[in-house]
Order: sequence, then C-alpha cells, then structure tokens
Amino acid sequence: FPVTIRSVDDPNSKRLIAFLVSIFEGKDTWEYTTISRGRRKLSNVLLTILGATTPEWMANIPRDAFGGGLIPGRVILVPGKERQHNVAWPCITQDMKLMKEELRRDLTEISLKRGEMSVTPEARKLFSEWYETIKEPDDVRIANFGERIHDHVLRVAVLLSLARSDSLVLAAEEVQEAIDMLREIERQMPEILTHFGTSEHAQDVERVILQLRQAG
Repeated sequence: FPVTIRSVDDPNSKRLIAFLVSIFEGKDTWEYTTISRGRRKLSNVLLTILGATTPEWMANIPRDAFGGGLIPGRVILVPGKERQHNVAWPCITQDMKLMKEELRRDLTEISLKRGEMSVTPEARKLFSEWYETIKEPDDVRIANFGERIHDHVLRVAVLLSLARSDSLVLAAEEVQEAIDMLREIERQMPEILTHFGTSEHAQDVERVILQLRQAG
C-alpha cells in the first residue's frame, strides 16, 4: 500500500484510505486477498499515526476519507490556531536533551508493559454515567466522530494513565480528563471541517470569515 495521500482522484490514495479504516479496530488478525499476490496476513495490528498538516493541504484529502468513516470518525483532528513560540535562533538546550532522554526511557518502559488494564469502580461509574448522556451531534459532518467518541475517550484515558503510572489501572481522573479533551475537540471540529471544501470557493469563504473574526 502507498504511504502518501496524493490527490482526491488518485486510486491508490483511495485504497490506502480503505486499508486504514479496515485495520482501525485493532483485530488480532487482518487478511487481504489479491488475485496476483495471493493472501496477505497481518497479526496484532494496532496502528498509531501522529501527524500535522495545514488547512490548505486538507482540501486535497480524498472524499473517501471523509465519507468512508476515517475522518472525522477514526481520526482526532486537533486545531492549532496560534503560534505558540517565536524563536529567532532555534537551538537544542541542555534541558531539551535531558527531556528527550527521559521521554525515550519512559516510552521504552511503556512499550514493555504487558497485561490487561483494570478500571477502578469510580472510573467505571463515571464513564457509564457520561456514556448515557451522549447525544447525536447537531452537525451531520461530525456524526461519525460522535458515534465513536466513547472509544476515543477510553483510548486517550489509557494513554494518560500509562504516561503517569506503571500500575495499569485506569482511574476516574484520567477518564474525566479524556472526556473534557474530546468534548472540546468535538466543539471545535465543525470549524476544522470547513477546510474540507465542498466547492472550489470554500477556502476563499473560510479565509474571509477568518479575517472578519480577527477584525472583531
């Protein structure tokens, strides 16, 4: 499979989108059969992608990615509206080097973890009560995300737990923090999705709206 989404009409890009959707659930075994190459089998597939892009490039993402459930259902889109730092002369400080080494050590330890993550009664109760409040989003464009937001909450909560402790215990604190994160992302997602222009003028409209907002 190709590793690059090239354009909205590229057939290989559409195949890649279909592949990403099919392996998202983390099945123990994933199989794919072709006439020329026979059967291909992958075991214990759990793909994680951390990426970044610009609003302009998002317009090139194939519609298959949007309508087929990859975006925004299986991809969490986190906006970054403002530049965080202005650094005239970038350099790697000693603190950065130490942080890099600590991060490498932490990630190595996390990668060696084995076993099932247990859930505290408080975390289970919190998640159940929140789950009952989930409603279908008013914006149909984020309906796929709304259907899977509970899955995303658990995934993010597990990551928060692993980042803070070696106990393999999911506490209410991580669940609540994940809920807050995903709800905030859900609130901002309609604005992000305007960059998936449905017409050739969509980006121009978005640029005008942005300038009006900045002007107050």
